[in-house]
Amino acid sequence: MDLHHQSNPVKTKQLHSFQVSPPAGSLDPSAASLPITFFDVMWLNSRPMRRLFFYDFPYPTLHFTQSTLPLLRRSLSLALHRFYPLAGSLVVPPPPQLPFLSFSPASDSVPLTIAEAESDVDYDGLVGNQPRDVRELHPLVPEMNPGKVRSEDGARLSPLLAVQVTVFPNRGLCIGVQFHHVAADGMAFHGFMKLWAALLRSAATGGDAGACDQLSLPADHLQHRFGFSLIEKGFA
Repeated sequence: MDLHHQSNPVKTKQLHSFQVSPPAGSLDPSAASLPITFFDVMWLNSRPMRRLFFYDFPYPTLHFTQSTLPLLRRSLSLALHRFYPLAGSLVVPPPPQLPFLSFSPASDSVPLTIAEAESDVDYDGLVGNQPRDVRELHPLVPEMNPGKVRSEDGARLSPLLAVQVTVFPNRGLCIGVQFHHVAADGMAFHGFMKLWAALLRSAATGGDAGACDQLSLPADHLQHRFGFSLIEKGFA
């Protein structure tokens, strides 16, 4: 493979954007905070982790927005109830105070972007098991807010999770995520994705998603195809 060939990024257009929070009233209304452990310190200044999950979805975009999107939003909200720090922020106050994770049910949420890929995208080639220029996949990864500095105390606040769902009409879906390693390592985040999938499956099959406690694969019409870990200036 020629590693110097010109990349051809997937072209997408944004359809919707949402802010998804844990269900209202499901958590203590007072702000919650979690301290950073010794093993988390090394990740404070790291770049967000990026993951792509592909699923077969042989339906048009309209079917997705009318039938699947409401279930995705609802199940994501329920999953965040169990993993609520992901909807919060990393707070880095001025020294000598120590960094911590903060979540406020009244104001914190996860940005969810819905996009559509152009119809001429080679979906099978995109999810195939071969080397590729990672820049071709960047449009499938959500933008993450760079954060802000809190005026009252000078603390720097950084978001912990962003999600983007890209529809490939009549072919598949891609769920792209960015998350901060200080909030979840690979195993913890995999647990979050499995819970989200289990809740979605329960809702899609007519069950009570809110009462779902078991982890499982996505619903039958969302068969998992492939997953990528994106490495900057590398190949996945």
